[in-house]
Amino acid sequence: MGIGFKTSWIAVRDRTPAEVADVLRLADREEASWAVGTERAYRDGLFVGAPVDGWTLAHSRIDFDDAVGGGPINVPKWLARLSEQLGEVQFFSTHRVSDYYAWGRAIDGSVTRAVVWGDGSVTICEGVPTEEEHQLGIGIASAAEANDDENYTAVPREGTIMELAALWSVNPTAIDDADVATNGILGKPPESPETAKFKASLAQLRRT
Repeated sequence: MGIGFKTSWIAVRDRTPAEVADVLRLADREEASWAVGTERAYRDGLFVGAPVDGWTLAHSRIDFDDAVGGGPINVPKWLARLSEQLGEVQFFSTHRVSDYYAWGRAIDGSVTRAVVWGDGSVTICEGVPTEEEHQLGIGIASAAEANDDENYTAVPREGTIMELAALWSVNPTAIDDADVATNGILGKPPESPETAKFKASLAQLRRT
């Protein structure tokens, strides 16, 4: 299946899956192939894949909130805490139904960039737009400017998030399952009350 749309992932430079899994506090670990691990992480849990071109990708649709400390993700703070232990960490998230898009980068505990779009407006905009963002025409206005109709900047889309990922590190949609021969680690971070409530609601919806 691979990592694609309607999900979140981090890209970590020059770290092993075990190192990333330790920082994400994964329990109930098991080995899984790229195809199996990424597919299961769309439903539950978090998958840390084998490195691709020097980047270790970790993916989960709903469990990143719990991976460092629990509760809803405060992207800049969360990235800073991860990168304190892992060096360079990038975060990407897309969900076109809720019009939610996010991207960020931190190195050694310092956040250089963090942008979050939700419901058509910018809720977080930290750091200076990168050359790659200028190239793609996203994230090039401040939060105030982007939320002002007179200064409206380009709205990100799923495709542009993947393009940015390719320019910064790795585009996960370009990874062929068969090209990742080494297994990764599938596990679960500690569950916060917020995530438990969300999962219960999701399970109820699936039964109706």
